[in-house]
Amino acid sequence: RRSLAARLSFYVVGGVAILLMTALGILFHYSRLAVRQEAMDKATQALESTLLHTDNALHDVEVAADNMKWLVEQHLDTPDSMFTLSRKILENYPNLYGCSIAFEPYYYMEKGQYFSAYSYNGGDSIETEQEGSEEYEYYYMDWYLIPKLLNRPCWIEPFHDMEAPGIVVEDYLTSFCQPIRDKDDRMVGILSVDMSLTTFSRMVTAAKPFTHSYNMLIGKGGTYLVHPDTTKQFFETIFTSTLEQPDSDKTALGKAMIAGKSGYKVMRGDKEDEYVFYNPLSHTDWSVAIVCPESDIFDPYYRLRKNLIIITIVGLLSLLFFCA
Repeated sequence: RRSLAARLSFYVVGGVAILLMTALGILFHYSRLAVRQEAMDKATQALESTLLHTDNALHDVEVAADNMKWLVEQHLDTPDSMFTLSRKILENYPNLYGCSIAFEPYYYMEKGQYFSAYSYNGGDSIETEQEGSEEYEYYYMDWYLIPKLLNRPCWIEPFHDMEAPGIVVEDYLTSFCQPIRDKDDRMVGILSVDMSLTTFSRMVTAAKPFTHSYNMLIGKGGTYLVHPDTTKQFFETIFTSTLEQPDSDKTALGKAMIAGKSGYKVMRGDKEDEYVFYNPLSHTDWSVAIVCPESDIFDPYYRLRKNLIIITIVGLLSLLFFCA
């Protein structure tokens, strides 16, 4: 303790340590900000890429439906041609699951109360049949009733159509539906084109900016349409978990997504904070979000900090050794 060499070594190493800690503190502060901004930009770009890809796919479906609607309205006087037209759209757009060209009750008197030409992709082939019966009154279904009441084209919430006899649907479907009009501009039926939600989910989850990040899609009521935990899909909303344990941040996030807003929020997850980036889909009332754990976002910063601390400790010990 009384050795001049020991005291000088302590003063030298202590002074250098203070300078290094000050410099490293400033470096860590700005490095964290830079890494955070870079990660946020990366997540935002991934979200924009997902939105662009998904919107383009939805737009293609709408264009296909518009083209088919024009043909349907030109051939209203030949009801049997509807079977050919509903089949043709699936041949031209293999990503679609099905197509219904359905008409008002007794629109074609010779066809009876129900007349709907329905084609669906059966895997190896396209099946076409008459849809509608006492067991399946299609004009009460969402895909028919909603665009009729709104009197405009619209996307409807995904559904599992298990009521149509003889048609096996193993997946949830989402449909773009629009009214069919005659020459007097009267609504006489509905054209509906279906997309498998599995196909749609692949578009939503394609972009993954970080190792443990995941994407989700919620409907206009907050229902999970796409989620990594499949038990939550269609059975829970983004607000479900807040009923037992109130969470103001999650409630605010859900309201913002339903309102069609875009941005990001920092949420408390099960193990760590999560950054949630969200944006609405322009063609629907749905909203897409990318959830990124904080550990993934700051992983480059944590590795940099660990390496610099190790280098600093080794350097100070080496300096102390040479001073002694």
